[in-house]
Amino acid sequence: MKTVNEILDEIKRLKKLKTDTSLAILFNVKPNTVSNWRKRNTIPYEQVITICEKENIDIRTILLGKNGDKSTHFDPHITNTYSPEYRLHKEIASVDVYPSNGMETLRDLLSSKPIENILIPAYLINDSIITIKVKSSSMEPTIMENAYIGVDRVDRELISGKLYAVFIPREGVVVKRLYFDIGRIILRSDNMLFPELSVPFEDIPAEDFILGRVQWVIQRL
Repeated sequence: MKTVNEILDEIKRLKKLKTDTSLAILFNVKPNTVSNWRKRNTIPYEQVITICEKENIDIRTILLGKNGDKSTHFDPHITNTYSPEYRLHKEIASVDVYPSNGMETLRDLLSSKPIENILIPAYLINDSIITIKVKSSSMEPTIMENAYIGVDRVDRELISGKLYAVFIPREGVVVKRLYFDIGRIILRSDNMLFPELSVPFEDIPAEDFILGRVQWVIQRL
């Protein structure tokens, strides 16, 4: 996904605008609003889509590059549900992204503010999905550091070998493959540099351990 600065600058280039003030006029917002978009790396994608429709701009050019060429920009790789032919336009959704680290409790995560906003295929999102940015290399090469994951808060039934987001106090949310063993659950990384962990059943909190099953991954290839 392009950064907010790249998206805004691309619109300026295509409309031959010289300043952000002119860009603000195009969006019908105050100049400091555009400045805030750049500082916070967040943008109302619905407005971008509206501008593209109004100005007859190919949305793929704005989001992916010249003539929709994805070769030089972020190419989504969506684990388990990858659909390379999905159409942009009205089948995309703007979602908030939450941090994976720096939280003392799971409740802190669920009540925290989003760290950024990204645009993804709409079919990947429902009311039970929370989007998290991974800040660990423990699951590489399956899940790279800084990847985005969709975690289903409803899908928490354990199936051995599947990927789950679990909450570890003071470390935050981590992704592991979970396995049942006698009296314990084993947490295993795909990156062999990270040691295997095990948690006795009696030490697993009823509600604050498993965040949910990982449904999809979006990352740089």
